[in-house]
Amino acid sequence: MSRCLIVFFSQGGTTKRVAQAVSKGLSAHGHEVDLHDLSDGPPPDHGRYDVLGIGCPAHYYRPAIIVCDYLATLSGLSGKPVFTFVLYAAYVGDAGNVVRGALEAKGGNELGYARFRGAGRFLGYLRHGYQFSPADPSSDAIAEAERFGGDLAERLAGSTHVPAAHDPSPPAVYRLERFLTSRFFIRQVYSRLFRVDRRSDLLAGDVVDVLAVHGLQHPERGEGSGDPSRAGGPQERADDRGATSRAERVGATAAAAVLRPRSCNE
Repeated sequence: MSRCLIVFFSQGGTTKRVAQAVSKGLSAHGHEVDLHDLSDGPPPDHGRYDVLGIGCPAHYYRPAIIVCDYLATLSGLSGKPVFTFVLYAAYVGDAGNVVRGALEAKGGNELGYARFRGAGRFLGYLRHGYQFSPADPSSDAIAEAERFGGDLAERLAGSTHVPAAHDPSPPAVYRLERFLTSRFFIRQVYSRLFRVDRRSDLLAGDVVDVLAVHGLQHPERGEGSGDPSRAGGPQERADDRGATSRAERVGATAAAAVLRPRSCNE
């Protein structure tokens, strides 16, 4: 049986869940699978593996920049079986096309490609209390990812595979948005014009408002309030303590979106 390496990037955990499901499908057919999140540092040498898989979220209709950087370092695929999966919230754009094209250019032999819905976390919407597809990937999508892993195993065993068509390129307005969020603009423009004011009340105020969308209240400041005078009474605050762990998780996601570079947001 084959040794498989799945390299992925997952900031909020959704891409990781799909990677685990794909791994489960491959493992069920006797293949040995190692998972590596690029958030944890450089992956092991793919030369020690028979199969390489790449998973990533779509960021502004392209792969996450950290995944693009990894693809640029790849060499020596020389016909190695490769596969790709992408998570997206609203529109996948060219995310899958870029990864597939890079693997093909490096000499990979495509084994499969799949797309799955993931949670959309765009700070501009989060600040106004909106989050696209918060429940994704759904249980059906996870089951589909596991079946995808099984399909990959069957293709490794010799079943016929016809590569999927490439995704349609995004419309011009989306390509413009992608251009304006490129690495060049991040480094040369936005990093010089904007900064995080760690002394501000952003995380204590705006993020609390984001939490209110999820039916959560700050245990001292009240629901969606930057004003302590709007805090609930003692009993209300006591009831809210049970939601603290959920609030911390949602708040951590929003805080990560604020404190990390825009290019690293799911």
